[in-house]
Amino acid sequence: MTANLSELYAAMMDQPRLTPLAGANALGANAYLLEAHGLRVLLDAGSVRDRPAKWARLAGDLDAAFVSHVHGDHIGALSALLYSNPTLRPVASPESVALAPYALAGRFAALRRANPRQLARDAAASLRAVAPGSPFELARRGDVSITATLSRCGHVLGACSVLLDISAPESFHRIFYLPDFCLHDQPVTPGADLPDADPERPIDLLLMEGVLGADADADAVSHGPARAALVESLRHDRPRLLALSAIGQAPELASALSAAGIPCLVHELARPVFDVYAASGADLSLVTFADLAACSRALDEGDLVIATDEHLSKGSPSHTLAGARTDLDLVVLNAQRSPNARTRRVLLPDHAARSQLREAARALAPRRVALVHGAARTLKLLARALARDGHDVVVPSNLQSITL
Repeated sequence: MTANLSELYAAMMDQPRLTPLAGANALGANAYLLEAHGLRVLLDAGSVRDRPAKWARLAGDLDAAFVSHVHGDHIGALSALLYSNPTLRPVASPESVALAPYALAGRFAALRRANPRQLARDAAASLRAVAPGSPFELARRGDVSITATLSRCGHVLGACSVLLDISAPESFHRIFYLPDFCLHDQPVTPGADLPDADPERPIDLLLMEGVLGADADADAVSHGPARAALVESLRHDRPRLLALSAIGQAPELASALSAAGIPCLVHELARPVFDVYAASGADLSLVTFADLAACSRALDEGDLVIATDEHLSKGSPSHTLAGARTDLDLVVLNAQRSPNARTRRVLLPDHAARSQLREAARALAPRRVALVHGAARTLKLLARALARDGHDVVVPSNLQSITL
């Protein structure tokens, strides 16, 4: 009897399983560990905390890693990950690899590390660029392999989902990781490209974000008309300052402004990101860059200026430029609340809203859905909606393994 139980336990432990190390029932760091037949693969390496991520110590001895995009909650702990896995070459899209030095420099600067740009370049150099659309072998151990296929997933330039096929001599499992995504097109970044459902090889587990899963306002936005209305509102003569995130909001809106024939001045801190967007085909023909003093003079003359960051954080270019100006049309996108009473908040979501989340689950037809990366109440409400749609849904906690 004891031998039988031991064999059963060994068989259960050999089943592929996914464990959220961070990102379950909360917004913030995203890190999900896949273990299959001795292979260990990490999906995302994010942290937004001031100290090294506590979960990083659980992510040792990795065979491979995937970075979905370069926002801090998906790549911010890359250095800590490399410290415990010095030979690791995490996979990311070519655009994400190009944007990573900028994203990580901001992270190191916030931590007040010496020479943040060099530290960022060193960490970013570990990334391996893989183009979306073509399957490739992500990891192998003996006769067990994990094949990965990246797909564009909207949200920001370079963001990708990943389809993982786990092949063993007597089993096959399929996982689809759908991190921050959106199905609608943005001025530069097209909406998500979801793989076709395969009835003969269905997705065993869909690991999906749920940031806006209970936001009725976001679900009601008609993206094209809302963006056009914002652009038209920026034609007036008052000083206009757009406080935007550098990776995503700023180049996307600047491209829409260029297409509408509206010039804008962008604070030079965001130039490296704009260069990557321009290399990817973004229309930024009416964008010029300037330092803080020139941006301030432009506002004095009633011009349109874009500056980071979207939170108007103390010391940021947007916070400094806003200053005590009382005649300023100060615009932020997608803020949960306006940073101050003078701010105009515009809703243009770059995450999938509730209807898109349900649409993605229907299109992918997984055997099971695991919801992560969202407030606990939001994920609970989204889980109920998906269950009504006929899905088997789980909302795991951190360190709660999901066995396939």
